[in-house]
Amino acid sequence: MPAVPYVFRPVKSGDVQLRPFKAYKSYTLQSNTDYSSSGYRVHDAIYKRPPIHVGVDSYNYPINASDGTNQHVVWSNIDHRYYHYPYDISRCHELTNNRVTEKYLNISASILTIPYFDIGEKIKPGSVNINGIVNGINILLQDDGHGNLRDMAILTASFASASSQILYASFNNAFRDTEVGSNLSLLNVKVDNINVNATVNNVRLTEGLELHTNINTSSPNDLDSRSGYLGFIPTSTAGYVQIPHHDIFNRFNRTDHWTISFWYRQALNKYNNNGTIISKAFQRTNTQIINGVRSFVTQSITPPVDASIVGSYNQIQTPFHIFTDTVGSTDCICFKASNGSSELFISGAISYSTTLSWEHFAFVNDGEFVRMYINGNLHPLSGSLPLTGSTANNADVMMFSANTQFDNPIDNAYLGEVRMYDYALSTSEIQSLSNRHYISASLYQTNVAGNIFYRNGQIVLSSPLSKYHSGSSFFSNEWTASWKGTHTIYENEVMVRIPADQFNYSVNPTVTYRPAMAVDSTSEIEKQNGPGSLYKSIFTGSLAKPYITTIGLYNDKAQLLAVGKLAQPVQKRDDVDMNIIVRWDY
Repeated sequence: MPAVPYVFRPVKSGDVQLRPFKAYKSYTLQSNTDYSSSGYRVHDAIYKRPPIHVGVDSYNYPINASDGTNQHVVWSNIDHRYYHYPYDISRCHELTNNRVTEKYLNISASILTIPYFDIGEKIKPGSVNINGIVNGINILLQDDGHGNLRDMAILTASFASASSQILYASFNNAFRDTEVGSNLSLLNVKVDNINVNATVNNVRLTEGLELHTNINTSSPNDLDSRSGYLGFIPTSTAGYVQIPHHDIFNRFNRTDHWTISFWYRQALNKYNNNGTIISKAFQRTNTQIINGVRSFVTQSITPPVDASIVGSYNQIQTPFHIFTDTVGSTDCICFKASNGSSELFISGAISYSTTLSWEHFAFVNDGEFVRMYINGNLHPLSGSLPLTGSTANNADVMMFSANTQFDNPIDNAYLGEVRMYDYALSTSEIQSLSNRHYISASLYQTNVAGNIFYRNGQIVLSSPLSKYHSGSSFFSNEWTASWKGTHTIYENEVMVRIPADQFNYSVNPTVTYRPAMAVDSTSEIEKQNGPGSLYKSIFTGSLAKPYITTIGLYNDKAQLLAVGKLAQPVQKRDDVDMNIIVRWDY
């Protein structure tokens, strides 16, 4: 009986495996290389309130020299994609988890855009490192894996607890609504980590604190660099910021632990125009019900004797009233709290100079004493809140004025970074809040200098701290960036099963012969007759077994899909089943 050669054999579905895995390729880019031809783009971005003048000859908008793009348009583009609705998954392209990602777009930004071929599917989270030299200072930024570029020079171990913060009033984001130098129309603050709009009247948005390389010496080296934005009341002008009452502000009693922190500066060379800095006493919203209808009535209470230290707080219930006053010829920062019948008063003299005009103040209650810190240093005076009764009230939190009638106002003064916590901060945490060093400044309680948008291949540097640009963009200085691109590799594996009784004969025509009389003939006839239907005896015995050199994989239409070449020929055995695994990647 003629031998039957096998050419095709079906592959079982269970013998086919597909395993994807990630491969990461490292990339490095330096400022001194010509990278623009490879698709990289470096852009500066500057905010301008709409409308942006595009194509208007009378307006010379700033452009990026590399490709002529409008820097205002670049800022708006980045803002629209990532920052305007930073954690709204339907309006933001990437990084929408506010529990792990910090996003802030300053009035200026530096942007590095990486081409697709150098990131693959996305930048590998945690792989970005940026080293730069700005104004002679080395800057090291590292990716934390959550889209944050963190500055290693800013230590976070002593940061105050963000989850225990009950109020944060900052002017750093107010430039979106107000031109710098103009009066604010509103201020967005966080109360119990919820955004609340505060009412603002006659408060001007101005550039922020000066940063210093030596902030604790008598002659600090001022780098003439501004950081962030502040609220400012000009000379002979009364203004206020009014933050609505919230029940969380009832946590400032004697037995509660709490902290109030803020930056303050008097534009004159002494604190001689006494007035309110922060207060919760004299502007109240009362509820009344008339004919079953509830309404709210605002009430401005006149402070006693202009709220100075000689004024009595009898019948005035307040958890805190912080103001400036002059005792003799000494300028003081003062704190008062009252339960309506007894009160606490502490004050501290301030050593004021024109070279170190900014002051950080913190008032801390640990359940026993209210202590005052000035520029991170503990003041010797302290006192206890009233032993009985409550200091809580339903008054609004006021800044720059005691109430909306401009009673006890303060002018020619700057205020910013107002924070309140529901626990007593440690000395190291207060020093962290008071640190405005040019390199290690932690007053904003973050070391995030920008973000990495992994899938979009963009790195954005934007921060209130001026060390990242110092008058020019970060990427116009000397820098090196490194990262890893993500590429998915698919490993395919097919197990080819070869039974012992199949594929034991070659399909080469030369191994066959044409028999003389439809039966096997002698070896001489096998040599003389041409190819036929019978295999020569040498190939049916044990002398010449076939060898496997190539395996082809076909689809159901017998179309060749892949060819696997063995490293060396393998003899086909007819006594055991054989399995060959074919793998390929793409």
